[in-house]
Amino acid sequence: MDPDEPAPSLKNDLKAPIEVREGQGWRVLYPGRSLVLDGTEAMVRLREFPAAVGRCPASAGLLASKHFGLWSVEAVQQDQEEDRAVSFEAQRRRAGRERQENEVEEAVLRKSDHKLSDSALSAFLLIIAIVSTFFLTLFAASAASSPRAEDVTEAEALEIGAIALVLWSCLSFSRVAFCNSVTTGCITRSIDLSICVGFFSFVAFTVHLAMLGFWQISLIMWSLSLFCCGSLLWRGWRGRFKVGPSNVLPPIQNGERTWNEARQEVLQRTIVFEGSVLEGPGRPCVCSWPGKYEGAWDALVASSREGQVSAAVVFLPDGTADFGKHDPIPSQEGLSGQCWCTPLYGEEKPWGCRWWSKWIANIEKAVAYRAELHVYFFEDAVGRGKVQSFGTAGVENLRRESLNDQRKEFMKSKQFERHLRAGLEEVLKDPRHDGSSRYSREVNRLFLAWLPQGDREFLEVSEGLGNSQKAEVAWLERKGYPYTERDVPSWLAAKGSEVNLAPPALPSA
Repeated sequence: MDPDEPAPSLKNDLKAPIEVREGQGWRVLYPGRSLVLDGTEAMVRLREFPAAVGRCPASAGLLASKHFGLWSVEAVQQDQEEDRAVSFEAQRRRAGRERQENEVEEAVLRKSDHKLSDSALSAFLLIIAIVSTFFLTLFAASAASSPRAEDVTEAEALEIGAIALVLWSCLSFSRVAFCNSVTTGCITRSIDLSICVGFFSFVAFTVHLAMLGFWQISLIMWSLSLFCCGSLLWRGWRGRFKVGPSNVLPPIQNGERTWNEARQEVLQRTIVFEGSVLEGPGRPCVCSWPGKYEGAWDALVASSREGQVSAAVVFLPDGTADFGKHDPIPSQEGLSGQCWCTPLYGEEKPWGCRWWSKWIANIEKAVAYRAELHVYFFEDAVGRGKVQSFGTAGVENLRRESLNDQRKEFMKSKQFERHLRAGLEEVLKDPRHDGSSRYSREVNRLFLAWLPQGDREFLEVSEGLGNSQKAEVAWLERKGYPYTERDVPSWLAAKGSEVNLAPPALPSA
């Protein structure tokens, strides 16, 4: 070779990591990095699809996206497909956040409107209390100015007594309506003062009526007053009235509390899913679903809530009523453990196992309806990822967790640091439909290669189902319930979804 001639080199101008053949092995080349080639032929392959190999004569300035014929064309298409999936997922998440924020804001407005109506009622009650006290005192004073019985007829005494009774009842109601709220501030003190003045005025008025000879009217007034006030006090003690000064002059923390209540309400309504099994012999029923496909999961839940899809799957996220709850194992199952967490996970988990009890109930309903049970696997992984049996699900889960905990140790290793210096950190981290990114998948490949062969093979054969799914499928097999194996893309295709999960096929060597 001419010493003045540039050395053969290759630059990875793709967005995905590739491997370049060196001697008998392969060397990783990260996006944006270059490599000097040795030999007369350059051979490349994508890290994610190693079966497809591209070849071209070694020369200076080779680009992975241009100089390897059909392989380069398909690799660029794969980049574009990944970019579309990432963009779609970003839009989906952004739209989901905006939709949830809008729903929370609408819920806050509904609660605020309710509180505003309560505030108006509170102000109205305050006015009633003041006006009732004024007129009640006025009536007492007027009665005191008529000391002789002949100055007041029985009809007039009855009429004035009825008005006084109504005023006293209104005054009592205004105070009871405030009794379940925070009783501080000038408004509450005004109500209490009105009550005191009104009470003494009512007592003075009824005593004066009795002294004038109208003791029957006075007795009726007190009887009705005790009945009405007693009823109001009872209803107030039972919490029927929720208005008060905390609504007229709400503290700052009320806004935060309202927002949290609204968010919890939206969460319970839109995210929590306890399944919806529809009747009909032979009707497909989704009984196991990989939760990592968030977009597909949202489509499934929406279709189920609209009555279009029968689903037995259950999701009880953090912050909901049944999250963290545990249910005991029925004795007839013959399984050890204080709750279902033991056979499911090998140990008690903070998220609980209430979801499992609900899932079993849904499955039994689907079986009773003679539904066709469908289990959905990861894309291109139908039939993979199962545990040996339901009895080993917990033990196998603990082993997977133990191995995955070693990722922290791996990411502190010198081997991982070498890959970071080689360009790993520059690999894109934006997630796609399954929650993974180019970066996370590359880190996972490096981690698996770092593990001993036995551990690596154990994790590799575990791919195909989520952790909870492994137990679900094992339970179906334990019960002898037949099921149909499918993958998520097949469901999306049947629903006509715009989400395309399948990558383009690369040509093999």
